[in-house]
Amino acid sequence: MNGNDLMPFGKYKDRPLSKVPEQYLRWLVKQEWLEHWSLIVAYCEQRLGVEFNPVRKPRKCVLTTHGTVTGEFYDPVADDGTCPFDAA
Repeated sequence: MNGNDLMPFGKYKDRPLSKVPEQYLRWLVKQEWLEHWSLIVAYCEQRLGVEFNPVRKPRKCVLTTHGTVTGEFYDPVADDGTCPFDAA
């Protein structure tokens, strides 16, 4: 992609990428979901001179075939510390 290509989504949809404010692009490269838009990531990295480094949102718990797994980011959902995936 280059600056003449159009922004495909968001507040600046259908505007040339070169006209999208740098502040918006700096916010954009911190969004975890942007990893699915590799051409936009590449354009932002080139224009801003930064690497795509999204802010990963903590996962409360994850249900696997082996049961509920929690990690260093575990934050109990309920006051009693239970996970919504735990069987009652």
